Amino acid sequence: VGIGTDLDGGYGTEQTPMDMNSIADLQSLPALLTKRGYSPADIEGIMYRNFVDFLRRTWK
Repeated sequence: VGIGTDLDGGYGTEQTPMDMNSIADLQSLPALLTKRGYSPADIEGIMYRNFVDFLRRTWK
């Protein structure tokens, strides 16, 4: 799982979470995930690590 940062309205506002109006709003996501019981490692993966790991595996 990973989070895309293309909140430019390309998919329409109905596809964007209500509280996500700009990329700056992503900083609230880790706290929300913590409240829902996600582990620190899972949150790190969702926020960036999964994507970085994917790039390292595929861009050799």
